[in-house]
Amino acid sequence: MATFTGKWYGLAFSALANKEIDLVGTPDVLKMALTTSAYTPAQDTDNYFDDVTNELGAGSGYTAGGFTADNVSFGYTGGTNTWKIDCDDEVVSSTTLTWRTLVLYDSTPGTAGTNPLIIYQTGDGDTTTTGGTLTIQPHANGLGTIVIS
Repeated sequence: MATFTGKWYGLAFSALANKEIDLVGTPDVLKMALTTSAYTPAQDTDNYFDDVTNELGAGSGYTAGGFTADNVSFGYTGGTNTWKIDCDDEVVSSTTLTWRTLVLYDSTPGTAGTNPLIIYQTGDGDTTTTGGTLTIQPHANGLGTIVIS
């Protein structure tokens, strides 16, 4: 099993400040797209989903555009000075997939050129399922965490 390293896209904070991403009240629909090892995230310049290349093709348990992140939550914890975004585990049966990077993005604006990127998690190797169950389980610290100092 691959070990994943998660990072925020730097321009996600601009999208939050510009109100392109809404996580308050009824939050926007966030999705988790999967890419092959050929996608190299550009943390400082990738800003919308049209910057993501080599997404898995539809079929074998995967739909282009990715899986909807269910029960998205975010919040600040004063005792640890952390802000985190999290969601439920995603479990999909009967998949045959090989992927390396998960991309969390806001699909509400509606087009690849306007859907802001938020976080990516890249594995140190490929994750493969062959007719099996794919489980995407966020870390205990969430999909993404920021320590405020």
